[in-house]
Order: sequence, then structure tokens, then C-alpha cells
Amino acid sequence: MDLHLSDHLAQKLAIRRNHGTREIVYKYIRTINKANTIRFIDKLGCINWSIVCVKNAKNSYTRFHVLLTNTFKECFPERKVKLKNRKKEQAFNDPQILKLKNQMEAAHTIAM
Repeated sequence: MDLHLSDHLAQKLAIRRNHGTREIVYKYIRTINKANTIRFIDKLGCINWSIVCVKNAKNSYTRFHVLLTNTFKECFPERKVKLKNRKKEQAFNDPQILKLKNQMEAAHTIAM
């Protein structure tokens, strides 16, 4: 690659991006809105909490956790959302191209 910069000739920088195969990444999110929150509070009010009150603290906590978690999952279901990798969209993420870009900018600054 010839990195010679001339002040007499116009400079053109062409960058070819190799897209290749991209791995699609998903994440799971929960929609928490007013309607779901009201539904969650109503469901919590309908639970028979007397089954949580037992003498063994570990069993009591386990029952409480299961009830709360199941109610939460029921009222706030998960949705699968595709993520975009914005870093892959950048043209100057290759070290060699970045170096060439910096040299072009430096030459432009010196010329001014």
C-alpha cells in the first residue's frame, strides 16, 4: 500500500468493508408498563400468603420467592429483541485504515 501524500494531486480514499456473515445477537427484555404493573399488584393481592408463614425460615423464603417470581414472570413476560452491533457499522475500526485516516487528517491539518 502506497501511503505517499502529495500536495499537488487530489487524494481519494476508498474503503471497502467486508461484511461477511454477522452473528445475530438477541436479548430478552420485559415490558414494564402501567397496565402490567396494575395486573401484578392485583395478582399479588389474590395470593394466599398464609402458605408462606411456616416455622422454618428457609422453607418460608423459598415459598415466598417462588410465588413472587412466578407472578412476576406471568405479569411481565419476556420478549426476544434483536441487537444491532454498532461497532461493526463503523468504517474505521480496522487499525490499518484508522492509521491511514489519521495520516490523511494530519496532512490536511499541516496543509492549512
